[in-house]
Amino acid sequence: MTIRVELGFPYAKYKEISRIIYAYPKILDDLTPLFEKVMKYVQKEILQNFLEGGRPKWAPLSEAYIRNKQMSKSGNRTMISSGRLFKAATKQGAPGNISGATANGMKWGVDIEDDDLKYAAIQQLGGIIPAHTVPAYKTTLHWIGADGKHHFVGPGGEVNIPDVRIPARPYIKLSKEANAVIMKMLHMFLYAKSRTKW
Repeated sequence: MTIRVELGFPYAKYKEISRIIYAYPKILDDLTPLFEKVMKYVQKEILQNFLEGGRPKWAPLSEAYIRNKQMSKSGNRTMISSGRLFKAATKQGAPGNISGATANGMKWGVDIEDDDLKYAAIQQLGGIIPAHTVPAYKTTLHWIGADGKHHFVGPGGEVNIPDVRIPARPYIKLSKEANAVIMKMLHMFLYAKSRTKW
């Protein structure tokens, strides 16, 4: 699940940029510096999604889930519990992060094939996690149920989890202003290049 930005725009809408490109074809030799800047901007956009709890705001957490987060001391922030998804989505080079800039584009996203990030897609898109059983293995599972009561299952036991509906909380998303900002970055880069003596 990634955001990709590649060079490509309708001539009629961006005549001035197109004229610069056709007049100075060497400009297109390597746009890596431009796309590195765009990638940093996209990174900040996604970080802001987490800091603001979504733009627009994500669906709130359930009361039972908030109680469990407080018990595990992971705070009340939506989408930040273990920190794995947050880091993968906002920090270049973090486990599960997909990012890079080339001469003709950039990408930024999360590797949903990563074993520690299997839930990344359902957080982005929403959906239903089917009923399943969770084994307790060697430790005792402890949680606060929707009924507000503490529940325990000892080692070797199992917990039957009913269907769980996860609302969409799109974190890999750009703000409404982002397209205009990226186009301005492109325009300024090409204009500066066009003034360079070849």
